[in-house]
Amino acid sequence: MVVYLDVAFLLNFIIDLILLRLTAFFARRTVSSRRLILGALVGAGYTVFLFFPPLSFLYTFAIKLLFSMVIICIVFGFHRWTAFLWNLTLFYFVSFLIGGGILALHFFLQGKMEMLSGVALVQTQGVFHPVTFSLLAVGIPLIVWLAVRTYHGIGRSKRMARYKARVLIEMNQQNVTCEGLVDTGNKLYEPLTRVPVMIIEMEQVKDLLPSSFVDKVREGVNVMEDHDFFTGLDADWANTFRVIPFRGVMGKMDFLLAFRPDGVWIHMEDHVYSPEKVLVGINPEKLASHGDYQAIIHPDLVHEQHLVSDHQSIQQMGEV
Repeated sequence: MVVYLDVAFLLNFIIDLILLRLTAFFARRTVSSRRLILGALVGAGYTVFLFFPPLSFLYTFAIKLLFSMVIICIVFGFHRWTAFLWNLTLFYFVSFLIGGGILALHFFLQGKMEMLSGVALVQTQGVFHPVTFSLLAVGIPLIVWLAVRTYHGIGRSKRMARYKARVLIEMNQQNVTCEGLVDTGNKLYEPLTRVPVMIIEMEQVKDLLPSSFVDKVREGVNVMEDHDFFTGLDADWANTFRVIPFRGVMGKMDFLLAFRPDGVWIHMEDHVYSPEKVLVGINPEKLASHGDYQAIIHPDLVHEQHLVSDHQSIQQMGEV
């Protein structure tokens, strides 16, 4: 077996540099390039010790841990134990995450791999061999991209969870429940009365509305062009519906059909809100492609003035 020290050093330097940069990213720390490069050089230099038999004693668990601590001190410094241990923990977490991906890529691209004192050795023709170069140029950036995307995805899910709520809408002694998302950017009001408007998918409220009305919405009939849109509805329903003008993302004026429900209850965290004045806008399409929520809740509807403590109102939410 021929071992190329240049490949081993270069690969480990690049990998250590990426690990340290990701550790800083996850720790939300700003670190100078000088510190990152110095830490990566120490990490790559430690790998080279493997090829000198008299230094084999350095490949024990205690020495590996000590080297990791030295690298963390070089890159992040030492201010207090809690911050140091947190950075060290993140470094090992990132190492396991990225290291596993790199080993998988090596296995997939090259197939033959041997372990020597806990270090993975692969057969290659040098750093510019197509397989090795593809790992450096494509594989590692891909793993980093996936790691960062996963991190942002988890963060997004956590942020969304803080704004998720369960919504119950009552109309004519019938009710439906769905998942809602409080959108702080939603400032949609009925123009004349300034009543806040929440938006819900048609599929969630179709059983609460007249079938003729639902059919027209599904067919995409334009309420402003079809003068017979509300034909056939009794007076009570006709007085319940509203047409809400709004300006879309591209600045185009559009219209949203909405109705005034008999009651709305919003269960968010440990609180239940029941606003007296609210309109429910009907969206014919899905609001979230992933299906995490089916309603967009106006922030004014979860104001403390709408909190309810009535036992019957809370009980009405059931398992919500």
